[in-house]
Amino acid sequence: LSLRNAKARLFYLAQQVRELKQHQAELTLTYRTMEADRNALYDTFEHTVQTIHKKGECKNVVLEQRLATMDDQHARKGVQLQELLLAANLDPVQARRVTETLGSLLDSKNAKIRDLQYSVSKESKAYNDSLRTFTEKLAQFGIPEEEIRTLGFKPLTSNANVNPAGLVAVE
Repeated sequence: LSLRNAKARLFYLAQQVRELKQHQAELTLTYRTMEADRNALYDTFEHTVQTIHKKGECKNVVLEQRLATMDDQHARKGVQLQELLLAANLDPVQARRVTETLGSLLDSKNAKIRDLQYSVSKESKAYNDSLRTFTEKLAQFGIPEEEIRTLGFKPLTSNANVNPAGLVAVE
């Protein structure tokens, strides 16, 4: 009787071992799949961030060069305007009209600058939101915070807040 019980117990335990090994194999496969997905997510995110960063740097350099060029041109044109007004002996009404026209032109250019600053703020917010979402997802996948910080992604400095995307206020 005890031999029969021992054989039954042995059969039951052997079946449990087989089931546990099969479950372990399934979990190992799932783990490898999740790890591959995580690595793909890392690579995609890094590539996207680097691309956005490079584009932003290029745009900033171009804008800074254009701004410096326009500052120089503005100074030269201001001097030329003063010389022209003195040389033309224009009456004050005509000089004021020319000055007002130039002022309105400068106002429109300043409006364009404000629009560009708004666009930069909006894109910075979108980048920061993406970065925050990415780090939260990595934490959900069980990646330690210390490892996430070592990836080197830094949020951009911006006047935008952490409200939902699209809620960047125009000042």
